[in-house]
Order: sequence, then structure tokens, then C-alpha cells
Amino acid sequence: DLFQKLSTDIGMAKKNADQTAEVTQLDFDAASERVSNLSGVNLDEEAANLMKFQQSYMASSRIMSVAKETFDTLMRAV
Repeated sequence: DLFQKLSTDIGMAKKNADQTAEVTQLDFDAASERVSNLSGVNLDEEAANLMKFQQSYMASSRIMSVAKETFDTLMRAV
């Protein structure tokens, strides 16, 4: 009778441990997904931003070139 009680207790403890492990794994997976969503990098969005910044840089560079040419022309006129 003692052996059967011990065997039953061990079986119940194993079942509880398995359930706890499963719940813990689900919690871990959910937390990992939340972290990935917060810190993840969207490559399409980054490529679009890169193109936008490159175009802005080129436009700014052209403005500076025109300003320099205008300033040089004014200095030669004086």
C-alpha cells in the first residue's frame, strides 16, 4: 500500500511539473514575441527611410552648391 501511495504521489508530482513547465514555456514564448515586436527591425521600412534620407541629403547638397555658386558670382561682381 505504501508503494502504491508513493507511486501515485510521484505520478501526480510529475504531472504538475509537466503542466508548470508547459505554462512557463508559453509565458516565455509570449514574452519573447513581445520583445521581438518592440525591438525588431523592419527591413522594408529601413530601406524606405534610407532612400528618403539619401534624397534629402542630395537635395541639401544641391542647395548648398547653388548657394556657393551664387555667393561666388556675387563676390566676383564686387
